Amino acid sequence: MRNAIVRLRQLPSHPSEITDNQRVQQTNEEGRFVFTNLDSGDWALSADKSGYASARYGASKYEPRGGRVSIKQNENVKDIVLRLAPQGLITGRVIDVDGEPIEGARVSAMRRIGHDAGVPRLVEAASAITLDNGEYRIPRLDDGRYLVRCIAPRFERAESTSGTEIGYGTTYYPDSPDLLKAGEIAILGGGDIGRIDLRVAPTRLFHVRGRFQPTPSQGPASITLVDASDPTRVFATFSVRPPEYQFDLSRIPPGSYIAYGRSGWDYSLSSHRVELRDRDIDDLLLGPPANEALISVTAKPAERRLNPKGISLSFRATDLDSGSVRAVDVKLRDDLKARLWTSPLGNFARFVVSITGLPERCYVASMQHGGKNVSPDTEIEYTAGAPLDIVIGVDGGTLDGTTLLQDERPVSGAVVALVSTESKIAVRSVKSTEGGAFHITAVPPGEYRLLAWDDVEHADLEDPGFVSRFLDQGAAVKLTANVAARASIRVVQLDTAR
Repeated sequence: MRNAIVRLRQLPSHPSEITDNQRVQQTNEEGRFVFTNLDSGDWALSADKSGYASARYGASKYEPRGGRVSIKQNENVKDIVLRLAPQGLITGRVIDVDGEPIEGARVSAMRRIGHDAGVPRLVEAASAITLDNGEYRIPRLDDGRYLVRCIAPRFERAESTSGTEIGYGTTYYPDSPDLLKAGEIAILGGGDIGRIDLRVAPTRLFHVRGRFQPTPSQGPASITLVDASDPTRVFATFSVRPPEYQFDLSRIPPGSYIAYGRSGWDYSLSSHRVELRDRDIDDLLLGPPANEALISVTAKPAERRLNPKGISLSFRATDLDSGSVRAVDVKLRDDLKARLWTSPLGNFARFVVSITGLPERCYVASMQHGGKNVSPDTEIEYTAGAPLDIVIGVDGGTLDGTTLLQDERPVSGAVVALVSTESKIAVRSVKSTEGGAFHITAVPPGEYRLLAWDDVEHADLEDPGFVSRFLDQGAAVKLTANVAARASIRVVQLDTAR
């Protein structure tokens, strides 16, 4: 494929590093590309061309961001093939209750990336703005399942005699303001998914009023309200001033939100979840903010000692204004405690914590931030000053095996998951390597179902409804403390199963 744009970007060797080393090249008439004089290390490779979905080297549903090309010093990596598939399109119109087109609405194709307190977490894959006739066209979509979200333009509206403020809120296809009632649209093999029309109805708008509780050294302060399911979407910002530090966020549609109070030049934060359903909120109190959190680690079973040497916790800010802020590394003291000074993370709303260097067979048994259960390597809603309590299990088992086709031949690249028999979600998942081999380590003792698919999204593994459909095709596995087990599993061909 000629005239495709190929991008090669060097990946940082550690989360705390930032690199902007990128090369861009256009393929020749034979579809070939060549990058020379490269530094050793790991690189991400992708290709784009009009009319096609982006191709990422090593990408799959399980790893949508793709894999990496590892280059050693004086090594030549050859014969890499990137396959560009025909793009998926979602098209349709946005109209109001009278059937009139709405111009300037933002229509987005959203993908599920998990759940938070029962609310699906979403990320925008692509978007488009409606034309004067209400039509929109979202191109260059990969195969997968999407929710379609419409955000109508926000205009000031003259007051009505009833005194109730009216405006447009978020609408999900098909024509529902409720995210939990949104329908999925599947794209397979590209093509135009047309007539995805949305009818946007006016709704009552609300106020969020309250006060930001100051501290003696507080500097500039502001309140930001973001969507709980998509925290990158900011609904309102309000600058608060002394001495009252009061705020009034107006014309907010019904929904689930997080209010963040930001103060001081070090960008310390306070946060509070806000539910707007049938009334204004007049008494929200935010603060005082804090920019230090106590980290505490304990071992399970308690009589076993955990050596903190080599264990590292890496904190990376996400959302809002985190930008390219470096990750912050924290080392545990001998008493398995540490303090995190959050200001180096920047002005953030959520963060991800990664735990590395755990001894063999050790696993994260539980993690709480401010008393709320959270998970490592997933986005965590930041609560200023709240402690981070981590329990490390030191009695994990291991499971080795092979992924097989229905005719018992081994197959590589399958997604293998150990599913809890209680919660019906995956507690561990890996991809099988060459020869179908897989190795799952540091598994908490317990009873599981072992399942394997040719490819599956992480969000599916967190969905009990999805996993339950395949439990009878799995194998029962019981793992005891500090024991190595073996098992083989046949792979479910997901496209056929659907």
